[in-house]
Amino acid sequence: MSNERKKWNASWAKQNDILFHARQELTNAKAANATLSQEKAAAEAISVKALQAKADALKALGEAKEAGARASKALKEAAEKESRASKALEEANAERIRLDKVVASLQADVQAREVAVTDLTARVSAAEKRADAAAEAKDALVSSFNQLEADREWLRTHGIARVSIRCLCICLG
Repeated sequence: MSNERKKWNASWAKQNDILFHARQELTNAKAANATLSQEKAAAEAISVKALQAKADALKALGEAKEAGARASKALKEAAEKESRASKALEEANAERIRLDKVVASLQADVQAREVAVTDLTARVSAAEKRADAAAEAKDALVSSFNQLEADREWLRTHGIARVSIRCLCICLG
């Protein structure tokens, strides 16, 4: 009787240890899931800002193109008005050079922001993959835990207070 009691105590201690580790893994998975959710939210906020910056740059590029069109129109008017031709031509060339620099600068900004958006998209994808993996791990742990609880409840409802490891091995095997 004493040996059987020792075996049962050892069995329950081992099962308690297994349940403790399962709960610990569940807690770790929940913490990882929360961290990944925060990272995902931060990445989405950065993505929105980058997309807004890209839209602003494209709008500025459009305005620069409109300014270039206005400069071209000014150049045509200068050709029609011979008396102010040389002065208007010099002003239009200076404006065009300045606008070309602005356009080049804006294009460089747009390219840099596109690279940033691409990098951010890759980081968001990686964060989503980690979040999905953590969610799957969490679901697996919750499912295992729920099965253990259901098995324990079934044992209790059928009046089985303790089960030896040998019985579990035979039943599960």
